[in-house]
Amino acid sequence: MGGAVRGASLRSGAVTVVGSCSNDQQIASYCDNGVLRRDPCGAGEICGVDNGNRRCISVDDNACGDVSFFGACDGDTLTWCDSSSGAGVVRTRDCAACGGQACLLQDNVVGFACVDNPCGDLTFEGECDGTVARWCDDHVVQTQDCADSGEVCGFVDDDTGFFCK
Repeated sequence: MGGAVRGASLRSGAVTVVGSCSNDQQIASYCDNGVLRRDPCGAGEICGVDNGNRRCISVDDNACGDVSFFGACDGDTLTWCDSSSGAGVVRTRDCAACGGQACLLQDNVVGFACVDNPCGDLTFEGECDGTVARWCDDHVVQTQDCADSGEVCGFVDDDTGFFCK
C-alpha cells in the first residue's frame, strides 16, 4: 500500500471508512479508527476498489488497469475509466471526430474531456492577418508580428505554412 498517515490529529469528518479517491486516482483518503488517512499511491498502483473500500491497489487488480476516471489524452483521443455501471470499463472517444473538438484537461475536477477546440478552424498551416502570422500549435493559437522583424507574412512552404519571410 501507498504512503504513511497524514494529519494524524485530524478527525475523519465527511470521509468514511469506505474512503474516496482523488480525481487523478493517485491518493486514497479514508477514515481509520477515527483518524483521517491520505495514502499517496506508489509506482504501479492506482486508487481503486479493494474489498468494497477505496484504497491504493496494484494496477493489475484494477478493472481498468492504469486508466483512471480522470482520463488521459493521446492526441485527440480521450481514454477514461467508466465506472457508472459498477464495474470499470475502459472507454475511448475520438474528440476530433465529434465536431472538431480537442482532447484537453478541462479542469481538476472533471479531468480530461472532449472540449471545443480553442483554435477553431485555424490549423498548424496558419494564416496571415495583415502582418501577423497566426497558427495553431497543440491547441494553442500562436502569433508572430512579422513587421517586428521587418518582414511580411506569407505562405513559406508546405512544411512551414504561413509565416514571416
